[in-house]
Amino acid sequence: MQCKVLLANRDSSVVQLSRLLFPVVSAMPLWAYLSLVGFALVSMGVYGHWPYYGHPDPKELEMPFLSGMVGFLFVAAFFLLPVVPLFIGAKVFVSWKAGWKESLGWVWASLVLYLAGVVLVVWDIQFFGLINWMLD
Repeated sequence: MQCKVLLANRDSSVVQLSRLLFPVVSAMPLWAYLSLVGFALVSMGVYGHWPYYGHPDPKELEMPFLSGMVGFLFVAAFFLLPVVPLFIGAKVFVSWKAGWKESLGWVWASLVLYLAGVVLVVWDIQFFGLINWMLD
């Protein structure tokens, strides 16, 4: 009996932790793009113009930590791209099967953060070119 209570408490804490962390993880494309914009603002402060492909080369800024962080966030976002929609779909399906007994506000917030990041990245690739500048 006591073991079941301990497991139930552990499960509820795991669920609470996932409700807090999943929106942060699902916003990874958004974090990656915002860090890229921050890096571009630093470049603009140093060189006096908004960066574009090859001008300036990101390596010329001599800020390996900042460029490494931007690169890491984009790699993490790339690997999380298929994981986030699968998890959201699974969570919605399980909740639907259970009769919608649980609030899914955190799931919808995660979806909005995820889609905002993906839309910004696709928009940048099509029209703006900051990602091309970083990949230079």
